[in-house]
Amino acid sequence: MSTQPIKIYIDSCAVNVLHEHSVNLAAEFPKANYELIITKGVQQELQDIPEHKPVKEFALSLVADQRISEASFFGFRDAKNPENNLRYTSGFGSGILATSEQMKFLEETQENLGTPRKSKLRNNETDRDLLALGLGSVILTKENKVGGALKAEAEKSGTIIINIAKWPSSEISLNEYVELAIEKSVGAQI
Repeated sequence: MSTQPIKIYIDSCAVNVLHEHSVNLAAEFPKANYELIITKGVQQELQDIPEHKPVKEFALSLVADQRISEASFFGFRDAKNPENNLRYTSGFGSGILATSEQMKFLEETQENLGTPRKSKLRNNETDRDLLALGLGSVILTKENKVGGALKAEAEKSGTIIINIAKWPSSEISLNEYVELAIEKSVGAQI
């Protein structure tokens, strides 16, 4: 009986913790057991880190060197926001088709999006995309309330959101911390 790897999505703010502890995600989470993923929006946020910040090189190495794949929904530009070239969709051969559960989440959380910011992205847009793509998976973040009201909606769908800022790195490995959080979350749902 083969088991599917656990999908772990990484929020951009988690990269600061990973950098601080020099975590090698590929070594910490073996490919046989885990699939490491960032969304197209998170990838853009990593690209937008100022060049002078030490975390920038580490952030870019995550995708290049540590076997992290990029995820996005299949789709085309958002007609309601045509000036935004940072839409989180991809075309043929790249994006995935949204499940009915993901579409429902996107529709139900549309009202949680704020006004466009300087980047032209709306407030909570990257978090909403991360939570939608990561439904039913594990999300590593540094925030207590990733996506604000969106978090509760994602957790209703079995998403396990782990704040790695609380990880006691001197006591256990990140892998152990994540596995304990998964165990605790799954136990709470039974």
